Amino acid sequence: MLKNGLKVIPLVNVADSKDSVLTDSKVKTETMNELISLLRKHGFDGYNIDFEFIPHGTKTMFRIKIILQHLWALLE
Repeated sequence: MLKNGLKVIPLVNVADSKDSVLTDSKVKTETMNELISLLRKHGFDGYNIDFEFIPHGTKTMFRIKIILQHLWALLE
């Protein structure tokens, strides 16, 4: 949080249509570890994660939900 009380919530944008961050366990783990590291280093209040360019579907939404739950657990 900034000194004037504003929260700092950076945007994380998945900029292409590849879904490796959802399907490749190594990429997924590295991404989550980097997000946690940056959050702790800079004191962010959270992230706005934008999966806009990843193909839609039930399986994709389930994977996103699992990743976000795992990321949340790492933060607690």
